[in-house]
Amino acid sequence: MSPAEKCQKLRDIVLITSYRIKDLRLLFMKQKLALSKFHKEVGDDWRSSRFVYAISSTQAQIYQVRQMVKELLDVNNSLICVGASVRKQADVFVSDMQTDCFSQDNWITLKDQSSIPEDLKTTPRFIKQRSEEWFQLREKFKVTGSSLYKALGLDLLKNQQSHFDKVISGKKSTEEFSKEVKKRMEHGTINEINATATLVSKFLPIYYPEMKYIEEGVHYVNDNDQPYFIVSPDGSLGYMDTLSSSDPVPLIGCEFKCPVATEYKTPVHYEVPKRYVTQVLSEMAAMDVKELMYLCWTEESSTVFRFSVRFPSCYEGFSRSKH
Repeated sequence: MSPAEKCQKLRDIVLITSYRIKDLRLLFMKQKLALSKFHKEVGDDWRSSRFVYAISSTQAQIYQVRQMVKELLDVNNSLICVGASVRKQADVFVSDMQTDCFSQDNWITLKDQSSIPEDLKTTPRFIKQRSEEWFQLREKFKVTGSSLYKALGLDLLKNQQSHFDKVISGKKSTEEFSKEVKKRMEHGTINEINATATLVSKFLPIYYPEMKYIEEGVHYVNDNDQPYFIVSPDGSLGYMDTLSSSDPVPLIGCEFKCPVATEYKTPVHYEVPKRYVTQVLSEMAAMDVKELMYLCWTEESSTVFRFSVRFPSCYEGFSRSKH
């Protein structure tokens, strides 16, 4: 059996194990909900209630499910480690919870604007996200990849109206984000680097061992060869020679999400939320790629989805960008 065939077998087992983890997490949610209903029914003195055996049994099952999920996650980590070794990627695979971005040969980051050559400073792709230049460029456009869902009216009508009032009518928004929304946004921003680290140290070594992760800045979505709106993908996968002066060509897009844990939902996404589909499609169109990796990160584990455009008409409304 060739190394590629061995690696494929390992990936198949990882997928099967991941489905079992999903099933267990869904069971865990149902058990927690049932336990909550029992406690609501009988109050604090549940040990003397008629539900005592049901509550005790459910608590024991919840503990067992937690342990099984932990063990299966360890199994997947071991399988991926073996796969990385088979593909001769042991030097970039990281078995523990931490890695150093400077030691990862498959992680290419953007430089700060002050370190970029003058002739490249105005190239959107090389503008580092959340830099002053990045915010200034975003202000020039009425729609971005992250606001596209709202701008198209696919969200609540009041949210579309709010977007219209701000970017078309020029009204100052009086609406403030709640503490909970701010918490989720900050959590996503802070942990984006952890999602990137997971991609390069766990996912790439076994799934795309020859590719590198390349940090991206801004890409335009054009209309009649003119920038219409902009997107800021989290990155791309491609081939890059660090000794070459040529720009790497994006082959696969990357988008990361880092959700905050909620009471009765699985910790990671097991399907891509609808609100992110327009963002993903617009990023694929802007980078002119037919695949995108959507990674959902949590501290315990991550899930990865592969978006693949089989029918170009899926985003034929988006014209290709010119970098």
